[in-house]
Amino acid sequence: MNTAVKIILGIILVLIALFVAIAFGSWGHAVVEFLKGLVIVLVIVVGLILLVIGFSEASSK
Repeated sequence: MNTAVKIILGIILVLIALFVAIAFGSWGHAVVEFLKGLVIVLVIVVGLILLVIGFSEASSK
């Protein structure tokens, strides 16, 4: 299977699961709160990774 097809299929499946959980589940509020927290954690992790990469490149020069 092509890489782009895998990525698109994965995005579609995640969106469908989130829609079903929020629209039809009684725990939709918990999912939304989890995703809000996840965004903050992901931003922090990506920032730390970029810092490590930056320091690594600076020290190798």
